[in-house]
Amino acid sequence: MLANHETRAKSIVELTTNGLFKRNWSSLYKAIDCFLSKKDTRQSIKMTLLKNLISDQKEHLFFLDTTPNFRPKSHKTDDRTYEVLAGRGVPGFSYSALCLGMEKSWAVPVSMERVSSNENKCDKGLEQFLDVCEKLSENSNKILVADSAYSSNKFIAGISQQKDAVLITRVRSNRKAYYTFSGHQKKLGRNKKYGDRVDLANEDGNKIVFEEKTLSGKLQYVEINSYNNLIFKGSKKLKMSDKAFNLLNIKVLNEKGERKYVRDLAISVSGAKKDSISPKQAYDFYKKRFDIEHFFKFGKTNLLMDKYQTTSSKKDESWHLLGMIAFNLLYSAKRMVSEIPLTPWNKKCSKLENITPFQTYRAMPKLFSKIDFLLDPVVKRGIPTENKRKIYLKKSNQEVVRKTKVGKNLEITIKSTFGEKTVFSKTQINAPDKNNEISKATIFAKLEKRCEKLGLLLVD
Repeated sequence: MLANHETRAKSIVELTTNGLFKRNWSSLYKAIDCFLSKKDTRQSIKMTLLKNLISDQKEHLFFLDTTPNFRPKSHKTDDRTYEVLAGRGVPGFSYSALCLGMEKSWAVPVSMERVSSNENKCDKGLEQFLDVCEKLSENSNKILVADSAYSSNKFIAGISQQKDAVLITRVRSNRKAYYTFSGHQKKLGRNKKYGDRVDLANEDGNKIVFEEKTLSGKLQYVEINSYNNLIFKGSKKLKMSDKAFNLLNIKVLNEKGERKYVRDLAISVSGAKKDSISPKQAYDFYKKRFDIEHFFKFGKTNLLMDKYQTTSSKKDESWHLLGMIAFNLLYSAKRMVSEIPLTPWNKKCSKLENITPFQTYRAMPKLFSKIDFLLDPVVKRGIPTENKRKIYLKKSNQEVVRKTKVGKNLEITIKSTFGEKTVFSKTQINAPDKNNEISKATIFAKLEKRCEKLGLLLVD
């Protein structure tokens, strides 16, 4: 029903007006409530969808991004977080989608998970990608394209674990990149790893220039300066000196040779097989990334992925998985609808250059009408006993979880008074988990050292 254009539903209950739905309208919600309650079932469905999409090709292109599901008035829904809308925080959910880049306009989802309040989108996205990589052949290249939010050191380090993975992300304008130090090392002390900082404004790399046409048919020129084997600065816990990447500075010019955009586009290509991707290929892959935005818009507008009203975050996850299945169904039916005219006066879909998701969506009612088993009478089945509601309990309002960075150190302030003069001194104690109790001995040991520096005597 989700993949059927016949109803043009604006809400979940309107789906029951479809001619293929022959049960009572309330059974739709009951079916969704009982759907995919087991984790193994969800994994098997994802595995089936992935097998249907993956071929024997040596290169697979993936897109990764998050999309919000705003629920400002759902006060009894659990685990809501603040999502950004026009510069302000609105309560709702955030879903991380990993899509496989197929034909033009088709970014087909293979994994869609909710980012809970105790997770962040980079960790969730990394988990999704590594999980999919385990199911793919080791001899194939896995190319992941994402925006600048996924260019953090932690995410780059996580992708580098896969020997066949390549990460293409946009780099923020204030991010500093360095050459690997290649000069003379001192005999004493630690070896120097970072060389000069890369100056994209005043320094040319390996330059290539090519022309391309816009969607409107206008000619434009693309100038790419590539800088190879650069490194980001890391930290004590996460070293980045051994995780080199290629940096591409992209400038777009019009027919007259003038800049079309004020800022250049900076793209990083990292991973063990980064050198197998040419600068032009990286540029083309990043342009295709916008197809995932088409999926988000189509899913919310036509597949009603953000329209399910429930107080349970788990049920909302099930509904998003159903939307993912529906979009995969549309992609599978793309070739089947190629001989179906959209309207009596229109051409067949096969004569179009690219069959879009919406064109396939419009042709689905005629396709369903030719499938015999969908026209058979439906045998009504009851609701399983374990799923029947016995006692109705009124739910209380749930607080919206605000994601904040909690400090890992406990700070102690020592106040010392000398007549009219007061001296403040601060020290910190490592406390990774704020719920763990810190022993008095640890606190007093810190205080004793601090008092010694101040020339004070600590009295218990």
